[in-house]
Amino acid sequence: MPRHHTTATETDAAAAELHAGLAATLRPALQQDAVADAVAALPRHSFLPGIPLTEVYHPDTTVRVPLAGGPSTVHVVSARLSAAILDTARIQRGDSVLVVGAGTGLIPALAAHCTGPTGSVVAVEIDPTAAALARDLLAVHAAHVHVAAGDGATFQGSPGAYDRIIVTAAASDLAPSWITQLRHDGILTVPLRLRGATYLLAGTRPRPSAPGTVRATPTRLIALNRLTGTLPTGTHTRALAYQWRLEADDDQLCHTRPPRPEWINQSLTVPARVFWTKLQIPPTLTTTGLWLRLAATETGSCRLSTPTDVPLEIPIGSGHSGPAVAYQGDLAYLTSRPVPGTTGTVELGVAFHGPGAHHIAVRIARLLREWRASPHRTWSLDIGPDPAPVSARIHRPGVIHTRSHRIVLTDHPPSGAPAACRPFAGGIE
Repeated sequence: MPRHHTTATETDAAAAELHAGLAATLRPALQQDAVADAVAALPRHSFLPGIPLTEVYHPDTTVRVPLAGGPSTVHVVSARLSAAILDTARIQRGDSVLVVGAGTGLIPALAAHCTGPTGSVVAVEIDPTAAALARDLLAVHAAHVHVAAGDGATFQGSPGAYDRIIVTAAASDLAPSWITQLRHDGILTVPLRLRGATYLLAGTRPRPSAPGTVRATPTRLIALNRLTGTLPTGTHTRALAYQWRLEADDDQLCHTRPPRPEWINQSLTVPARVFWTKLQIPPTLTTTGLWLRLAATETGSCRLSTPTDVPLEIPIGSGHSGPAVAYQGDLAYLTSRPVPGTTGTVELGVAFHGPGAHHIAVRIARLLREWRASPHRTWSLDIGPDPAPVSARIHRPGVIHTRSHRIVLTDHPPSGAPAACRPFAGGIE
């Protein structure tokens, strides 16, 4: 029997079917009709050359697109996440938009569809080869997008030039140029990494406000590659025994009790004890507020992770990575165990190592109870310049220092939320 070769018509038909399915999958979760319409209108595979269609149109797959002339690749975030980023930006018709991190041009093209022919989109890409690819692809699908090759953290437009600024990779700080180029009441959408977790923020410059300040609302926890360029990473990783790793922020190195890997390793030689909280968490409950509450309450909060191929007697967080608190030689981290008779529901616990870690575990357990009593509290982050040198900054709960900014975290309880926490009923094993 002669071998059948797939024709261009068959490929186009398969792409169209997968495209329609993806658009239908994403639409119910999107608040902005313009974003859902853009996802339905733009063929995603046109911006991901050489990638199998099943990967292109899988809602949760991040792909690497090879670049011509070398081994380099450009990461393109999943369809679900790119739509969520644009949904957070709330682009209006006629808006002027700056996209930091053009990639292959997909997110700029979606933004251009949202802003329409009366708006404008400028996309900055640090990799010149990727910028050239994005320019070529956008010439076909969104010719009015301007692509500039350069560092998005230092790209200088006119002050107040943009209604929306969208950053497509995880940053550990805000570039001052993003704030100055944002119009008052405009929206800065940026994935900001704090204390080991990345939050998708929607920030505005309210009227009136001090120069260089932004008030932001975290919308969700996400996973993204780090932004490359001159903006400092702002984080450091400490290797521990058993291939464990602690990821903390630079300002925590100046804390009065910074984590000391050699002391923690000594504590890890003793098996962990666990404070089981009796708090049951269904799989549908988001933990964004939990991470934020931990970051706002414990100045030693960080991320603890292990390689996925290392078996763990006590699991970390939701697998092999999760929130932790570390001071000198004391370490405590979230763990969980299945609740019998349920599907996906777990009981939260706090595992701990070290001579003083029991006190940390009790504080985290109390925090968990407060969060579980009101898991949907909203948060705001007030971000402003921090001229004090890192060594002179005062560490206290509710404040995080980046290289150039001071971030004040505030939670806003809904009406009827409990004002205080009763004594905690848990048990240590």
